[in-house]
Amino acid sequence: MRSPALVASLSLATALAACTPHPENIQAKYVSPITYASWSCDQLLDEDHRVEAEVTRVSGIQRDNANADTAMVVGSVFLWPVLIGLTATTGHRDEVARLTGEYDAVEQERKIKGCTVPPPAHT
Repeated sequence: MRSPALVASLSLATALAACTPHPENIQAKYVSPITYASWSCDQLLDEDHRVEAEVTRVSGIQRDNANADTAMVVGSVFLWPVLIGLTATTGHRDEVARLTGEYDAVEQERKIKGCTVPPPAHT
């Protein structure tokens, strides 16, 4: 006969393993800097800003999903009747990995070309 504590522990461990990861725990997908070899420094800087903004946006969604999954796991242990019918979040793991890889590739190409970042404009 299995003890209720053992069953609960195994269920919790299984649920935690399936949780949506926080964005800082997602490994970047490799993107070759050669993709950006023909780009000018100005184009690379624009792309750097665009990708950085998108990484920030998608990482925020991923972080929210990860936090919701954590709450779902805790709730499933203590309040499981209330959570019947709720579904887990899907996350944006692949998108975070791809965008982070693009950002890294743009940064590498900027370094290869010796591009400098202009100082922020004073307003």
